[in-house]
Amino acid sequence: MPHVSIRYGFAMTITRKALELVRKVRDENDRLRKEIDRAYDSWFAEYDRSQKSQNRAWDLIVEIAEKLNIKLD
Repeated sequence: MPHVSIRYGFAMTITRKALELVRKVRDENDRLRKEIDRAYDSWFAEYDRSQKSQNRAWDLIVEIAEKLNIKLD
């Protein structure tokens, strides 16, 4: 019965292509996840540097105000 064999072969080809597509989507998802993690890490590091810089600037303002006897509320 070659007719059944052709259907089986066609089904297997579709299954194989579907699995290949699933693997590609999973790989792309993993790649995007890693890229998002790197972007977040980079953003957080920059935010942390910015916060430290702002804190240092505020500390200097307070120090100067104290030296000039200026009260900050």
